[in-house]
Amino acid sequence: MGSVRLVGEGSSDGPNTANVVLYPNESGADDDACTTYVAGAIDAGFGILTDNGHLGQYNTYKYAPTTYPGFDATETPYEQLAPAWIDWLTEHSEWYPSMNGCHMLVTSEYRDSGGPASLDYHRDLRVNRLADCAFNTAQAMILGVAEPEANRGKHRNFAIQEPLHTFIPETYLAEQTTLLDPEEPDEHQLGVVRSDGSATPMLTGHAGGDDWYYGEASRGRCQSDHAWDGTHTMELTECTREAVELAAANAPDVGGSTGGR
Repeated sequence: MGSVRLVGEGSSDGPNTANVVLYPNESGADDDACTTYVAGAIDAGFGILTDNGHLGQYNTYKYAPTTYPGFDATETPYEQLAPAWIDWLTEHSEWYPSMNGCHMLVTSEYRDSGGPASLDYHRDLRVNRLADCAFNTAQAMILGVAEPEANRGKHRNFAIQEPLHTFIPETYLAEQTTLLDPEEPDEHQLGVVRSDGSATPMLTGHAGGDDWYYGEASRGRCQSDHAWDGTHTMELTECTREAVELAAANAPDVGGSTGGR
């Protein structure tokens, strides 16, 4: 069990509330990451949404556990970490699933980031239905922050991208908008490589020519034919902002939930 402490927030007259709860895997560096550059990145990304009225409010919390998860990369392969993280949340966090939003493990033990939802007992990583997105339910994510000095830009953008995945229902967007490629819709199409060569948050991790998602920047309404130069920007595209606003405005549970058990 443990408590949560507010480490970032923003508000506007826009729709709904987005909660992000950060869980350090271990004491020390993971605690520090949660309260410094990870929380700062969420402020930058979600702040764009509130500053421009696309989102009514965001709250970033740091979970203070009495017992840290303590997942070990040498003992827990990433594909096994996904269901193990859900199990830990269910057994140890009094805020899961009672607090709607994204519950994200922050761990320097891992290089990978992403959603355990695809392995989580019938949850879907991309939260296809509007009713299942994180405005209405508790969703889980993992943020790997290994070698932070060398990968700080990527980590910051993943700190924005992974929570956003939980608030954006992909199938709903594909049905309701032209934001995504109608033949092969994918949330990463909401991001682009900008003219200066930097990758925006939703394309981060998938902008390089050797990535299996290469080419997503040339699909959907927000398109780009620029080559990625290895850098990152926390600026959100127009498509990302529109996608979040649409989900926020139409999610059934307007305003979200901030209470615990």
